[in-house]
Amino acid sequence: MLKRMEMIMTSEDTIKQAKDMLILDDQCNVPHLEWNRNTRSLQVKRDRDPKTLTQVLELLKAMQTLVIQPMAVIRFQEMKSEVVPLIGSRTAECHQLWNALQRLSHSAACQVTVVSLRSDRMGRSALGVAVQKIIDEMYGAYALPILAITVTAMLLSLLSG
Repeated sequence: MLKRMEMIMTSEDTIKQAKDMLILDDQCNVPHLEWNRNTRSLQVKRDRDPKTLTQVLELLKAMQTLVIQPMAVIRFQEMKSEVVPLIGSRTAECHQLWNALQRLSHSAACQVTVVSLRSDRMGRSALGVAVQKIIDEMYGAYALPILAITVTAMLLSLLSG
């Protein structure tokens, strides 16, 4: 991604092509993009300020240094799906890498490599949803207090045993 972003400013043709692909705006800044369901295309997100090309290049260079740090990248496996969990959380480098990824999230800079960066949505796993559904069906309105009592009892038995 870094090399491709650097190549954008090499000629007028590449700048024009980048503008056509929404990688650069009219001032040669890198905007944030969002999906428009009506037109079924990407459009510039007006509520976020674009980053300068220099800012994006600095972020990418920092990320290039951070990803090789120990414990920064975990569980990077062959891509079998569109979601790849890969950032650790135990070191300062991981935190810096996460912040850089967050700053590039929904950025047009990702378009040069056809990548979409976005955070995982908070919520329960499929198993958690299934367990909650079973508990709701069994206990109805009393499900949460019963679940809390059950978890507390389990924790107390683990701590005393």
